[in-house]
Amino acid sequence: MYRKFISDRIFNGYDFLPGDSVLITRHSGEIVDCVPREQAGDDIQYLPGLLMPGMVNAHCHIELSHMKGRIPMQTGLVGFIQQVLSDRQAPDEEKQEAMKRSEEELFASGTVAVGDICNTADSIPLKRNSRMYWHNFIEVTGFVPATANSRFQAGSVLAGQFRELLDPETVTLVPHAAYSVSAELFHLINRETDGSLISIHNQESSEENRLFLEGQGQMRDLYRQLGIDIGFFKPTGTSSLRHWLSLLNRGQKIISVHNTFTSEDDTAFQLECRRSGALSEMYYCLCIGANLYIENALPNVEMFLGKGRRMIIGTDSYASNTCLNTWEEIKRIRNCFPRIPENLVLQWATSEGAQALGIGNRLGSFEKGKEPGLVHVSGEVSRRIL
Repeated sequence: MYRKFISDRIFNGYDFLPGDSVLITRHSGEIVDCVPREQAGDDIQYLPGLLMPGMVNAHCHIELSHMKGRIPMQTGLVGFIQQVLSDRQAPDEEKQEAMKRSEEELFASGTVAVGDICNTADSIPLKRNSRMYWHNFIEVTGFVPATANSRFQAGSVLAGQFRELLDPETVTLVPHAAYSVSAELFHLINRETDGSLISIHNQESSEENRLFLEGQGQMRDLYRQLGIDIGFFKPTGTSSLRHWLSLLNRGQKIISVHNTFTSEDDTAFQLECRRSGALSEMYYCLCIGANLYIENALPNVEMFLGKGRRMIIGTDSYASNTCLNTWEEIKRIRNCFPRIPENLVLQWATSEGAQALGIGNRLGSFEKGKEPGLVHVSGEVSRRIL
């Protein structure tokens, strides 16, 4: 009826348990209790290393799995965008097989939930039968004001396809990034997402801030190369984050992804928005593997610690990373920022990630009645065992 586990260390989603703790589950994976060894009885299975709840990959693009290895490293964000736009097409069978391999990698290595960016309906068949939880962020782009209504309608149609075939509660319309969404399109998305969970790519390159501060730089050049006239655009004189966050003011819960060039002033502005009620909550999502792959630059992660700033972890896509293993992202953060306490980083990948996706009532921690999955880490390799 029960399974009992003891390990060198057990992390419960919030902190490490005392050294003699035993985790008790049902065979289904439901958590029964965590108790001292003397209270646990017999038939205890010892697993050397670390036991922890299933991990949450808060930012992924599963539909780009077929692009593994296609884009060279460290092209910079503008070069990366150009290559994704030109190389993302592939036969449907190839895309489906690549997504299946990615899902297996995610599941086997211990990920139980994914915040997934969707620009097409390609991933719906995979998600209808998946063993993991998926929140589907239907991404909308369109920097030219005249296209706002048509781009919004196209996104709404795609969101409708997801809602028809998947759980409607797991589908949200979201903006791609400040440099790819006009103020007019932001207005439509803002009205649509009152109180909703949304995501946005934020300040992944210094060129994004430069566009809004000066109106110049590689982002403007990108539009020129794409044959898109943005002569209408006038710089706001603010950072990118201040620009887009001022356009989302209906109590949304926001996952801000990358944040490589986010400043302390930006985060102070975010906290002001939260205090005013314009913003419900903001989670800063780290994608260290992708930051190194694309720009070879890292966010100032230590700056985000404390003061009400909440952190979570993602992998981004196979177009911009060498793996989709959330544990590998934890290791990267620990290697790049060794002064950050280990339990804090593990929180970001478990309980905080689950809270961000709105599933903290059933995933993210070892608490009675939850079925959060059980991950065993041994020799720096993670595997799901429940």
